[in-house]
Amino acid sequence: SNSEQGTGSSGYRSKSKGKGKGKVKCWNCGKEGHVKKDCENPKSKREDFEASYREANVATSDGSSGCDGDVLSVSTIKRSYDDRKDEWMLDTGASFHMTPHWSWFASYRECDGGQVFMGNGFACNVVAVGTVRIKMFDGVERTLTDVRHVPDLKQNLISLGVLEAKGCKYTGIDGALKVSKGAWVIMKAQRLGNLYRLIGSTSKGGAAVDVANFR
Repeated sequence: SNSEQGTGSSGYRSKSKGKGKGKVKCWNCGKEGHVKKDCENPKSKREDFEASYREANVATSDGSSGCDGDVLSVSTIKRSYDDRKDEWMLDTGASFHMTPHWSWFASYRECDGGQVFMGNGFACNVVAVGTVRIKMFDGVERTLTDVRHVPDLKQNLISLGVLEAKGCKYTGIDGALKVSKGAWVIMKAQRLGNLYRLIGSTSKGGAAVDVANFR
């Protein structure tokens, strides 16, 4: 017998037991029975993105440091970032250093740097590349170079892979991570989930913004 189907072209009321849209899940609102392009709640995807904490699983096919239209992919995990929006997170999967904060840049060059794709499909544009100064745990101010400005990103990411490519080494023991270059430890961070939270503060306009408070 023929499978029973609703009349709606969008598939919202489909009762098909075959290969209809009954079991598909919308990437926008998370509900079953329709796809993103047919969703009646276009804002939910942005709201979900705004409420998500970013895990820096970032991939790219081009490892160059220039602002050259690389395509990135970032997955997300559900956690509020509101209390951590001024912190830097270190991650082995990030291909580049990235921040949404324009005011943090010590030098800044606008460009078309491609897009960062979140795990939920939301795309963020890379609009510039520059340098950011950070006062580290030891009071020494150090400069991150080739930092991507991603205005819609809601987390500040430091790429351990980039640091390693520049001659740094990192070790993690008992939830604490140290980044060293030669005999000097240049960064310290504390584990938070799958990432590490930097101990230090970002310098901007001569002032310091607290990144994390550790005793």
